[in-house]
Amino acid sequence: MARPQKHIFTDSQIAWVEEHIKFASIKDIAAYLGIPHETCRVRFGVLYQKARAEKRVELAELQWKAAENLNPTMLIWLGKQDLDQTDDGIINREDLVGEVKFGEIK
Repeated sequence: MARPQKHIFTDSQIAWVEEHIKFASIKDIAAYLGIPHETCRVRFGVLYQKARAEKRVELAELQWKAAENLNPTMLIWLGKQDLDQTDDGIINREDLVGEVKFGEIK
């Protein structure tokens, strides 16, 4: 069995990948370049991970800005993500002293 052909990328292909890697999946990039996705993952994996991390940070910043503007939906969502809040009002956190439950009226 012959060794797979090595893919040489042009400067324009690399520039396209760098421009779109934050928003496209590895499979989409591979399809655009016409290469196997595993080849794309090996060649651009580190760049892909860095771009995705930057995207998550930017998204988190936008979410905090929305919360700072008192967007109720964003405040509820962030409360669920960061404070373990739920719709039933019960807080289950290990760092709280004792059992604290809000929303129970008897």
